Amino acid sequence: MTQDWKQLLQLRRLISRRLSLARMSLLIERLSAALCVPVFIIGIFIAVGLFDLLPLLPSIAHGLVLVAATSAILWSGYIGLSKFSWPTTLEARHALESSSGVDHRPLTAWEDNLSYKADRSQNRLWMAHRLRMRPLIERLKAPFPRSVFALRDHYALRSIVVILCVVGAISARDDIAPRFIRALNPALAADTGPVDVKVWLTPPAYTNRPPVLLDPAMEKASATAITVPVGTTALAVVTGTKRPTRLVVEDTVIELLSMDDSSLRYEGPLPSGERLDVRQSGKTLASWDLKPLADAPPTIAIAEPPQETGRSRLSIRYTAKDDYGITSVTARLERPFETRPYAKNWAKNFSISVPPLSTTEVNHHSFHDLTAHPWAGETVNLALTAKDAAGQTGASDTVEFRLPERSFSHLVAATIIQYRKDLINDPSTARMAARALSRLMEVPEGYGGDVIAHLAMASAKNRLNLQDATDVLDGVIDLMWQAAIRMEDGAMAVAEQALDAAEEALSEAIENGASPEEISRLIERLQRALVEYYQALAEKMPEGSFPLSDQGELQTMGSEDLAQMMEQLRELSQLGAEEAAKEMLADLRNMLETLRNAALSPMTNPDVEAARQMMEELKQITEEQSEMLNSSFEQARQRALQQNQEDSSDTTQSQPQSEQQGQEGETAQSDPSRAESGEGAAKEQDNLRQRLGDLMGRMAEMTGQVPGELGDADSSMRSAESALREESWRQASDAQAQALANLQSGMQGAAQQMMQALAEQGLAGLIPLPGQGGQPFGALGQNLGPDQEDDLELPTQPDTRGLSQRSREILDEIRRRAGQRLRPQEERQYLRRLLEQF
Repeated sequence: MTQDWKQLLQLRRLISRRLSLARMSLLIERLSAALCVPVFIIGIFIAVGLFDLLPLLPSIAHGLVLVAATSAILWSGYIGLSKFSWPTTLEARHALESSSGVDHRPLTAWEDNLSYKADRSQNRLWMAHRLRMRPLIERLKAPFPRSVFALRDHYALRSIVVILCVVGAISARDDIAPRFIRALNPALAADTGPVDVKVWLTPPAYTNRPPVLLDPAMEKASATAITVPVGTTALAVVTGTKRPTRLVVEDTVIELLSMDDSSLRYEGPLPSGERLDVRQSGKTLASWDLKPLADAPPTIAIAEPPQETGRSRLSIRYTAKDDYGITSVTARLERPFETRPYAKNWAKNFSISVPPLSTTEVNHHSFHDLTAHPWAGETVNLALTAKDAAGQTGASDTVEFRLPERSFSHLVAATIIQYRKDLINDPSTARMAARALSRLMEVPEGYGGDVIAHLAMASAKNRLNLQDATDVLDGVIDLMWQAAIRMEDGAMAVAEQALDAAEEALSEAIENGASPEEISRLIERLQRALVEYYQALAEKMPEGSFPLSDQGELQTMGSEDLAQMMEQLRELSQLGAEEAAKEMLADLRNMLETLRNAALSPMTNPDVEAARQMMEELKQITEEQSEMLNSSFEQARQRALQQNQEDSSDTTQSQPQSEQQGQEGETAQSDPSRAESGEGAAKEQDNLRQRLGDLMGRMAEMTGQVPGELGDADSSMRSAESALREESWRQASDAQAQALANLQSGMQGAAQQMMQALAEQGLAGLIPLPGQGGQPFGALGQNLGPDQEDDLELPTQPDTRGLSQRSREILDEIRRRAGQRLRPQEERQYLRRLLEQF
């Protein structure tokens, strides 16, 4: 019996769940029937909003549509809900039995009861009857809600609304929310005032054409079409409206984007076409006629056959034309024919220099060192390719000529080059070349025992012995060339090659738009290469000399000029001024080329020799003034020591007399110049001043002017002379220190003035430069690392030289650094304040 009651409870719960689902289904059907019309109206409004149609209406009409739609939704919803009623349990039971396809109405049988008081046997019989209904009850399933739309929408208009909503959502994309806002708020779609249209057309920068303003509100334009170069950028701004506006150029349509409450904007490339329209809702707000101007490709021709110049460099002169200017020129080197059985393709592409301010017509020449190329000395073909700012290219005709070949006077170098040629022509001679290199290495006296040349030959020999010659041919011939160049020119050629490589790397980086950090690194590399090149050059020239150019466009060249150009180039690259950086690089390359060409100029002109002698004399005067300053400073120091001893005589009376005499004897013995006469020092100072005056007169005859620092040095010498006659050693040393600083500062100005005067006469030569120890490019190297002072020694043992010697060295170093003009101004001022303390 207990088991039957449990089954009845379970069956009751199952019936309750099925009845709840049936009532839910009936509720959905009745709500759908009540709200189908409002939902249909809302669907139509959503589709209209997605297509952004309502903002096209006037504000009043827009508002009326919103009122009508809202009223229709509310009224239809009211009518539908007025007929709505909640489903009852009896309706749910009937729907459950009728939709399940079950006979005998099991739920009705379940709900029936005995109509009279029954005994136990009768109740048991009735329970068995109810339990017999369980299989039928379990088969009952809640019905799905019926589609009321299908019953009322006989023409399937609902599918059209759904399709319109989907298409509108796809077309709106990210603009869905703004479109609904405009649809629901007529004020946002209304015009805020008079519609104003302005279009700026900005041609590409390389065309040098000014921007053009198109404004229909201005005076009516002429009938002439507006010339628009290809690549022009358009900026269109429409204010006073929020309605969808489009920029139309023939078949191309561009949508203006909303910027704020009352403006639309487009900024980007202008499509090519002959008509520009600004349209809004089928209405044309403004229109202009355009005349597209195509960018013609450049043309280039080799003006004359490539020729060999000094140091076997190749000179290439070309002419080029472009409607806006050439940006780069590239050369292609190839062999016209090849008959050697083992020939390798050594074709080479390399950049040709372009004038810094490239005009529409270019007549330029470029210098290149191709003596290391395997085809040097043979007939080759050369073709040039010009490129303009738009990326268009034009090629020249091919020219056949003989590639310059360098001759070697060094016996060992010439031997290496001969075997190098044989190896290039026929790699099967690799064993022979390796044996030749081995024999040359056995006699290091033949090439001065140069370690670098020895290592290059050893590496080349080992590669030829251990690897296939065709695999290592490129590296081997390069090593052999480097060894031969090292023997022929020493470090000079290596430094020049490093300078060429650094210059080429910087040019390619700027041309390819490298990052400012990379360009800064390559500028530092070029600075180091230039310093190393001049160091190697100075070893082959008279000590302290500098090459002068004989070209009119470069009258003077100094370390400050080159250092300033490199710093300006670094700043331009950091600012992103690409065109200005290219122009600055072209000027720098011209200066470096002039430096190379003038490096080996012979000094045969008497005016150049006179300039050298005057600078040497000025250097000697400066050294003598420094010696006189040391002497005066020592006299002043001795006087100060004597004064201190006299002031402290009371404290020294307690010392033994023999000890005092020993100290005085030691002081006198340590300073042999103590008894020097002030009159004699004054005469020496006067003689030195007269020599400086004579030198200044000769400089004025040559250059027409004299550096102001030398005049200041003359005045300081006069003051020093007067102080020496009165034996005022402290005042004399101060005046002499000022004179020395002025002499050191004036040497640089004097050298620059002489170089300019000689260059104006078309002369080239070498004149001494001051202050850098034979290296005038100190300004280039001052930021490449810590201050390198070879004459400063770190203490490695106890100091036994005494206070006098150490003080003199410190003062000399401060005085020397204070007179160097290439040091920062703040540092020089600080050092001069230190000098005032002595």
